[in-house]
Amino acid sequence: VQALPEHANVRVIRVALTELKRALLPVPTSCQAAMHAMLPRLASELFQGFMSEVQAGVSRLQAPNAAVEDYVGKVTFLAELRRREKSLDGRNVELQDLYALIDGYEIEVPAIDRAAYGTMEKTYTNLKVLMEETESQRDDHINQYAGKLEASIEAVGKALREIRTQAQAEMVLSEESDHSDVVAYLTNLKEQVDAQQAEALRINEYQRIFKLGETPCEDMADVADEVSLKLQLRVGRAEFDALAAGWTMTQFESLDVAGMEEAVQRVHKAVSRMERGLVPNKLVPAFRDRVDEYRDLLPVVAALRNRALKERHWYKIFDEIGTVLERGEGFTLQV
Repeated sequence: VQALPEHANVRVIRVALTELKRALLPVPTSCQAAMHAMLPRLASELFQGFMSEVQAGVSRLQAPNAAVEDYVGKVTFLAELRRREKSLDGRNVELQDLYALIDGYEIEVPAIDRAAYGTMEKTYTNLKVLMEETESQRDDHINQYAGKLEASIEAVGKALREIRTQAQAEMVLSEESDHSDVVAYLTNLKEQVDAQQAEALRINEYQRIFKLGETPCEDMADVADEVSLKLQLRVGRAEFDALAAGWTMTQFESLDVAGMEEAVQRVHKAVSRMERGLVPNKLVPAFRDRVDEYRDLLPVVAALRNRALKERHWYKIFDEIGTVLERGEGFTLQV
């Protein structure tokens, strides 16, 4: 607009353009001012976001490896950087193009932003170099930590053997032992087993990251099963006794037969696992007898709860058992 002449000859007519220039000029002038204000701000925002990631990457890759966990974190972070590398390269080029545009239009940029931008290429190159160095040193570090991981698995195995020894204490399956004391004792052992399982999983995860063969912990499943079954035995007996006490006190017509069947079947399966997984002892057979008592009783309960039963049927039942039972509020399994 500014390049327009003051006058233009159109054939035989001389046109004055001064007013036209005055009318048109504010629009591109305001747009140019807005662009001059916006581009430095945009460049600053993009630069801050990009450099914060780059500097964080440099700091992470330069950090020393005090333990295997540190190196695992570094390798994992490097893999993430590799996945984002094309995006980072694109953002780097975008900033270079933006500053080229700013310089091409001679747009003023705050001195602090200009100075910061001057460090971008060097910092980003440093990140690239660190990525290459970290990858080139990978085998050396893995060889260094492989033995430590094997030793850690051996330590887990040793801890599990100690837990198994504690789980085989005489008090655990003794009929004379206090229930609460044994439950607390086994609960503590289970927490220890859980901690060792988590440790073994962590070590195996590191071995996968390092592309090493995973070292199995052979005693893990056996020890976990033994502790779990012994705890289930103690807790299951108490819970079933509580259920049975409730059933015997409930009015016969109010019994939840389906719920009883589900509970008895669940406990029956648990007892079967205990019989297979635990050494011979007196507690499991006693638990089995208690559960079987209700397994045998349930078909009778279900039959007596048949809605098709009439009074004459009840009299025949009383004749068979040799006594008459009052079927009121006091008619329970205890009767």
